[in-house]
Amino acid sequence: FQNKRQTDLWLGVDAHGLNIYERDNRLEAKISFPWCEIKTVSFKDKKILELCVGNRELYMRRRRTDSMEIQQMKTHAREEKARRQLDRTRLAREKQLKEEAMREKQELERKLLALQEEMRNAHEALMRSEESADLLAEKARIAEEEAVLLRRKSAEVDAEIQRIKISAMKSDEERMLMECRAREAEMMAATLLEDSGRRVEYMEKSKHLHQQLQDLKTEIEVLKVEENQTELDRLHEESVTRGDTKYSTLRRIRSTSGKARVAFFEEL
Repeated sequence: FQNKRQTDLWLGVDAHGLNIYERDNRLEAKISFPWCEIKTVSFKDKKILELCVGNRELYMRRRRTDSMEIQQMKTHAREEKARRQLDRTRLAREKQLKEEAMREKQELERKLLALQEEMRNAHEALMRSEESADLLAEKARIAEEEAVLLRRKSAEVDAEIQRIKISAMKSDEERMLMECRAREAEMMAATLLEDSGRRVEYMEKSKHLHQQLQDLKTEIEVLKVEENQTELDRLHEESVTRGDTKYSTLRRIRSTSGKARVAFFEEL
Protein backbone atom coordinates (compact mmCIF):
# COMPACT_ATOMS: atom_id res chain seq x y z
CA PHE A 1 0.00 0.00 0.00
CA GLN A 2 1.02 3.71 -0.13
CA ASN A 3 1.02 6.63 2.27
CA LYS A 4 0.26 10.30 1.44
CA ARG A 5 3.68 10.70 -0.20
CA GLN A 6 2.90 7.73 -2.52
CA THR A 7 5.68 5.65 -0.91
CA ASP A 8 5.33 1.91 -1.49
CA LEU A 9 5.21 0.13 1.88
CA TRP A 10 4.31 -3.29 3.33
CA LEU A 11 1.52 -3.76 5.90
CA GLY A 12 1.88 -6.57 8.44
CA VAL A 13 -1.05 -7.72 10.64
CA ASP A 14 -0.61 -9.94 13.71
CA ALA A 15 -2.27 -10.56 17.08
CA HIS A 16 -0.58 -7.49 18.63
CA GLY A 17 -1.46 -4.86 16.02
CA LEU A 18 -0.34 -3.37 12.67
CA ASN A 19 3.30 -3.20 11.56
CA ILE A 20 4.62 -0.98 8.73
CA TYR A 21 7.65 -2.21 6.74
CA GLU A 22 9.78 -0.52 4.09
CA ARG A 23 9.61 -1.90 0.56
CA ASP A 24 13.15 -3.35 0.68
CA ASN A 25 13.15 -4.60 4.28
CA ARG A 26 10.37 -6.95 5.45
CA LEU A 27 12.35 -8.16 8.47
CA GLU A 28 12.33 -5.02 10.67
CA ALA A 29 9.16 -2.96 11.12
CA LYS A 30 9.60 0.83 10.94
CA ILE A 31 6.35 1.63 12.80
CA SER A 32 3.94 -0.46 14.89
CA PHE A 33 0.37 0.42 16.01
CA PRO A 34 -1.20 -1.70 18.81
CA TRP A 35 -4.88 -2.57 18.41
CA CYS A 36 -5.81 0.03 21.03
CA GLU A 37 -4.35 2.79 18.78
CA ILE A 38 -5.92 1.76 15.46
CA LYS A 39 -8.23 4.79 15.61
CA THR A 40 -5.23 7.07 14.93
CA VAL A 41 -4.84 5.52 11.44
CA SER A 42 -6.88 6.98 8.56
CA PHE A 43 -7.89 4.88 5.57
CA LYS A 44 -10.00 5.01 2.40
CA ASP A 45 -10.97 1.35 1.97
CA LYS A 46 -12.63 -0.93 4.52
CA LYS A 47 -10.78 -4.09 3.50
CA ILE A 48 -7.87 -3.46 5.87
CA LEU A 49 -10.28 -2.44 8.65
CA GLU A 50 -12.34 -5.61 8.20
CA LEU A 51 -9.17 -7.70 8.22
CA CYS A 52 -7.94 -6.02 11.39
CA VAL A 53 -11.31 -6.27 13.15
CA GLY A 54 -11.67 -9.94 12.19
CA ASN A 55 -8.16 -10.70 13.42
CA ARG A 56 -8.89 -8.90 16.70
CA GLU A 57 -12.19 -10.78 17.09
CA LEU A 58 -10.46 -14.13 16.65
CA TYR A 59 -7.74 -13.06 19.08
CA MET A 60 -10.30 -12.13 21.77
CA ARG A 61 -12.53 -15.16 21.10
CA ARG A 62 -9.70 -17.56 21.93
CA ARG A 63 -9.28 -15.85 25.31
CA ARG A 64 -12.96 -15.43 26.14
CA THR A 65 -14.40 -17.54 28.99
CA ASP A 66 -16.74 -20.31 27.83
CA SER A 67 -20.45 -19.77 28.32
CA MET A 68 -22.45 -21.74 30.89
CA GLU A 69 -23.94 -23.94 28.15
CA ILE A 70 -20.51 -24.79 26.75
CA GLN A 71 -19.18 -25.48 30.25
CA GLN A 72 -22.11 -27.84 30.88
CA MET A 73 -21.45 -29.58 27.56
CA LYS A 74 -17.77 -30.01 28.45
CA THR A 75 -18.71 -31.34 31.90
CA HIS A 76 -21.16 -33.79 30.33
CA ALA A 77 -18.48 -34.87 27.84
CA ARG A 78 -15.99 -35.49 30.66
CA GLU A 79 -18.56 -37.49 32.62
CA GLU A 80 -19.42 -39.51 29.50
CA LYS A 81 -15.74 -40.17 28.88
CA ALA A 82 -15.24 -41.28 32.50
CA ARG A 83 -18.29 -43.59 32.24
CA ARG A 84 -16.95 -45.17 29.05
CA GLN A 85 -13.59 -45.65 30.73
CA LEU A 86 -15.27 -47.43 33.66
CA ASP A 87 -17.16 -49.65 31.21
CA ARG A 88 -13.95 -50.51 29.40
CA THR A 89 -12.24 -51.29 32.71
CA ARG A 90 -15.14 -53.52 33.79
CA LEU A 91 -15.18 -55.37 30.47
CA ALA A 92 -11.42 -55.84 30.62
CA ARG A 93 -11.73 -57.27 34.15
CA GLU A 94 -14.50 -59.64 33.07
CA LYS A 95 -12.42 -60.74 30.08
CA GLN A 96 -9.43 -61.37 32.34
CA LEU A 97 -11.51 -63.47 34.77
CA LYS A 98 -12.96 -65.45 31.86
CA GLU A 99 -9.49 -66.14 30.48
CA GLU A 100 -8.24 -67.26 33.90
CA ALA A 101 -11.21 -69.64 34.26
CA MET A 102 -10.52 -71.02 30.78
CA ARG A 103 -6.85 -71.59 31.67
CA GLU A 104 -7.83 -73.40 34.89
CA LYS A 105 -10.23 -75.62 32.91
CA GLN A 106 -7.52 -76.45 30.39
CA GLU A 107 -5.09 -77.27 33.21
CA LEU A 108 -7.60 -79.67 34.80
CA GLU A 109 -8.20 -81.34 31.44
CA ARG A 110 -4.45 -81.73 30.95
CA LYS A 111 -4.08 -83.39 34.36
CA LEU A 112 -6.97 -85.75 33.57
CA LEU A 113 -5.32 -86.78 30.31
CA ALA A 114 -2.02 -87.33 32.15
CA LEU A 115 -3.73 -89.67 34.64
CA GLN A 116 -5.37 -91.59 31.81
CA GLU A 117 -1.99 -91.93 30.07
CA GLU A 118 -0.43 -93.30 33.27
CA MET A 119 -3.20 -95.89 33.60
CA ARG A 120 -2.71 -96.96 29.97
CA ASN A 121 1.06 -97.28 30.46
CA ALA A 122 0.54 -99.40 33.57
CA HIS A 123 -1.81 -101.71 31.67
CA GLU A 124 0.68 -102.04 28.81
CA ALA A 125 3.47 -102.85 31.26
CA LEU A 126 1.36 -105.65 32.68
CA MET A 127 0.75 -107.03 29.21
CA ARG A 128 4.48 -106.87 28.42
CA SER A 129 5.38 -108.80 31.56
CA GLU A 130 3.04 -111.60 30.44
CA GLU A 131 4.78 -111.72 27.06
CA SER A 132 8.33 -111.64 28.48
CA ALA A 133 9.04 -115.31 27.62
CA ASP A 134 8.23 -114.83 23.96
CA LEU A 135 10.30 -111.65 23.94
CA LEU A 136 13.38 -113.42 25.35
CA ALA A 137 13.23 -116.04 22.61
CA GLU A 138 12.87 -113.36 19.99
CA LYS A 139 15.85 -111.45 21.43
CA ALA A 140 18.03 -114.58 21.23
CA ARG A 141 17.18 -115.01 17.57
CA ILE A 142 17.92 -111.34 16.88
CA ALA A 143 21.28 -111.61 18.69
CA GLU A 144 22.30 -114.51 16.45
CA GLU A 145 21.40 -112.57 13.35
CA GLU A 146 23.39 -109.56 14.60
CA ALA A 147 26.47 -111.79 15.17
CA VAL A 148 26.33 -112.98 11.56
CA LEU A 149 25.97 -109.37 10.41
CA LEU A 150 28.98 -108.29 12.50
CA ARG A 151 31.18 -111.00 10.98
CA ARG A 152 30.18 -109.88 7.53
CA LYS A 153 30.94 -106.24 8.41
CA SER A 154 34.35 -107.24 9.78
CA ALA A 155 35.29 -108.78 6.44
CA GLU A 156 34.18 -105.61 4.65
CA VAL A 157 36.30 -103.47 7.00
CA ASP A 158 39.41 -105.57 6.27
CA ALA A 159 38.88 -105.07 2.55
CA GLU A 160 38.49 -101.32 3.07
CA ILE A 161 41.78 -101.19 5.02
CA GLN A 162 43.61 -102.80 2.13
CA ARG A 163 42.12 -100.29 -0.29
CA ILE A 164 43.17 -97.37 1.92
CA LYS A 165 46.77 -98.64 2.05
CA ILE A 166 46.90 -98.71 -1.75
CA SER A 167 45.43 -95.20 -1.91
CA ALA A 168 48.04 -93.93 0.59
CA MET A 169 50.85 -94.97 -1.78
CA LYS A 170 49.27 -92.87 -4.53
CA SER A 171 48.76 -89.94 -2.11
CA ASP A 172 52.55 -89.67 -1.49
CA GLU A 173 53.12 -88.98 -5.17
CA GLU A 174 50.36 -86.36 -5.21
CA ARG A 175 51.82 -84.69 -2.08
CA MET A 176 55.23 -84.26 -3.76
CA LEU A 177 53.51 -82.68 -6.78
CA MET A 178 51.58 -80.26 -4.52
CA GLU A 179 54.80 -79.21 -2.72
CA CYS A 180 56.38 -78.38 -6.09
CA ARG A 181 53.37 -76.26 -7.03
CA ALA A 182 53.48 -74.49 -3.63
CA ARG A 183 57.11 -73.43 -4.19
CA GLU A 184 56.18 -72.02 -7.60
CA ALA A 185 53.27 -70.09 -6.01
CA GLU A 186 55.62 -68.58 -3.37
CA MET A 187 57.96 -67.29 -6.10
CA MET A 188 55.03 -65.75 -7.97
CA ALA A 189 53.72 -64.11 -4.74
CA ALA A 190 57.12 -62.46 -4.13
CA THR A 191 57.00 -60.95 -7.63
CA LEU A 192 53.45 -59.65 -7.10
CA LEU A 193 54.43 -58.16 -3.70
CA GLU A 194 57.19 -56.09 -5.34
CA ASP A 195 54.69 -54.78 -7.94
CA SER A 196 52.14 -53.91 -5.22
CA GLY A 197 54.75 -51.73 -3.43
CA ARG A 198 55.07 -49.54 -6.48
CA ARG A 199 51.24 -49.34 -6.76
CA VAL A 200 50.93 -48.16 -3.13
CA GLU A 201 53.38 -45.28 -3.75
CA TYR A 202 51.34 -44.22 -6.82
CA MET A 203 48.05 -44.36 -4.85
CA GLU A 204 49.45 -42.13 -2.07
CA LYS A 205 50.46 -39.46 -4.61
CA SER A 206 47.04 -39.69 -6.29
CA LYS A 207 45.27 -39.32 -2.91
CA HIS A 208 47.27 -36.13 -2.13
CA LEU A 209 46.32 -34.57 -5.50
CA HIS A 210 42.65 -35.53 -4.96
CA GLN A 211 42.62 -33.78 -1.54
CA GLN A 212 44.07 -30.59 -3.09
CA LEU A 213 41.33 -30.68 -5.76
CA GLN A 214 38.59 -31.06 -3.11
CA ASP A 215 39.96 -28.04 -1.14
CA LEU A 216 39.90 -25.92 -4.31
CA LYS A 217 36.28 -26.95 -5.04
CA THR A 218 35.26 -25.97 -1.47
CA GLU A 219 36.76 -22.48 -1.88
CA ILE A 220 34.91 -22.03 -5.20
CA GLU A 221 31.56 -23.05 -3.59
CA VAL A 222 32.08 -20.47 -0.78
CA LEU A 223 32.66 -17.73 -3.37
CA LYS A 224 29.50 -18.79 -5.25
CA VAL A 225 27.39 -18.58 -2.04
CA GLU A 226 28.65 -15.04 -1.34
CA GLU A 227 27.84 -13.90 -4.92
CA ASN A 228 24.24 -15.26 -4.72
CA GLN A 229 23.42 -13.50 -1.43
CA THR A 230 20.18 -11.42 -1.70
CA GLU A 231 19.44 -8.00 -0.22
CA LEU A 232 17.21 -9.58 2.47
CA ASP A 233 20.04 -11.96 3.43
CA ARG A 234 22.37 -8.97 3.80
CA LEU A 235 19.84 -7.06 5.96
CA HIS A 236 19.28 -10.15 8.13
CA GLU A 237 23.03 -10.57 8.71
CA GLU A 238 23.35 -6.87 9.65
CA SER A 239 20.44 -7.20 12.10
CA VAL A 240 22.01 -10.31 13.72
CA THR A 241 25.39 -8.51 13.94
CA ARG A 242 23.75 -5.57 15.80
CA GLY A 243 22.12 -8.04 18.21
CA ASP A 244 18.53 -7.06 17.25
CA THR A 245 15.68 -9.51 17.84
CA LYS A 246 11.95 -9.50 17.00
CA TYR A 247 10.98 -8.22 20.47
CA SER A 248 13.72 -5.60 20.80
CA THR A 249 12.74 -4.14 17.39
CA LEU A 250 9.06 -3.93 18.44
CA ARG A 251 10.01 -2.16 21.71
CA ARG A 252 12.19 0.35 19.83
CA ILE A 253 9.64 1.26 17.14
CA ARG A 254 6.79 1.56 19.71
CA SER A 255 8.71 3.73 22.17
CA THR A 256 7.24 6.99 20.75
CA SER A 257 3.65 8.25 20.84
CA GLY A 258 1.01 7.23 18.30
CA LYS A 259 0.90 10.67 16.65
CA ALA A 260 4.66 10.76 16.28
CA ARG A 261 4.60 7.34 14.64
CA VAL A 262 1.84 8.46 12.23
CA ALA A 263 3.90 11.50 11.26
CA PHE A 264 6.96 9.32 10.76
CA PHE A 265 4.91 6.95 8.59
CA GLU A 266 3.79 9.81 6.31
CA GLU A 267 7.40 10.98 5.91
CA LEU A 268 8.77 7.54 4.79
